[in-house]
Amino acid sequence: MRRAFRRWLVVLLLLLTLPPVLLYLLANYWLESVGGRQALERELTRRAGLPVRLLGEFDIMLIPAIGVEGTELLIGGTGTDEELVRSGEYSLALALAPLLAGEIRVQTVRLADGSFRLDRLPPADKAAPGSPGAGLRLPSIDEFALSDFTIVASAEHAARFEVDELTFEGFEERRDTKFRLAIAGFGRVAGQLRWDPGASALNLDGSWSGPWPGDLEFSLQVDVAEESGSLAARWPAHPASADEVVAVASGFVVREGGVRLPALEIAAGRQSVRGGGCLRLRGTPALQLELAADELDLDKLPELPPLATPAGADGPAAAGLDLDIRLTAAEIRRAGAVARQAVLSFGGEPDCSDLD
Repeated sequence: MRRAFRRWLVVLLLLLTLPPVLLYLLANYWLESVGGRQALERELTRRAGLPVRLLGEFDIMLIPAIGVEGTELLIGGTGTDEELVRSGEYSLALALAPLLAGEIRVQTVRLADGSFRLDRLPPADKAAPGSPGAGLRLPSIDEFALSDFTIVASAEHAARFEVDELTFEGFEERRDTKFRLAIAGFGRVAGQLRWDPGASALNLDGSWSGPWPGDLEFSLQVDVAEESGSLAARWPAHPASADEVVAVASGFVVREGGVRLPALEIAAGRQSVRGGGCLRLRGTPALQLELAADELDLDKLPELPPLATPAGADGPAAAGLDLDIRLTAAEIRRAGAVARQAVLSFGGEPDCSDLD
């Protein structure tokens, strides 16, 4: 009885271990027979529209899916000043059926411990193969995950953002795609995006939490070709009454070194201000606003989220965001007193001249 049990146990173990072993051997044989590293580089280059190189370790992966993993994935030109993305770790899950048929089809991409150089982005009409008029074409993908990355907005002035997480699930052009983003000091964003290559339009809707109590809802529309768009946001996401809502609406234009905000409207409760400004990315990121109002009753303003955070706290100030705001009003009321042609300042004098 014991011998029979042992034989069945051995057979069961073989049945359990044989498929993974066979998969590994088949995948390894196929990848080696066609030059797996070079074949993957060609496929990734085709999908990214930019040169992709796998320079470090290169190993077969079985868990959590069949594929490859390794170190040193680079996107961009061969020169160090042409590198757009450098990832210290990567894993690529491949579709099994096409792989056994001799075809590489990447299903998921995971990158970690790297950097993304915004200042080296190619023009939108050259970021992918094809005619410039066709718009930027992005490949469908089951999942894309990026963690522990540094986004470099400007090398000359060391404008950097630390990305803890960026995840897309089930991306496909002209369809809503869920995403998550976490930036050190700026909290977490979750929502959905839609990319239309024909119109060169990117739409994002979601909520932002972390820097202040409660969630901030936002909607963003971007014309990638024109490097412009519009933004609408409100805080908190679920107010008890309209008197507690802070809402912002603005157009924007991307410039070298920052973002210009030519038309900005802010509603605080039942009062509003208007103006313009910019988000400067040279040196320490700085929000610069020049605002105006006809009448403003400070006693009726809703309680605003904190614009500065204590040392060690998670917020814009902790991440190094300067705020310079100047507000002029024909009439300001406070505790029964009235001031006419008043000027209120927060921080220094706003200056966006270098973005004009």
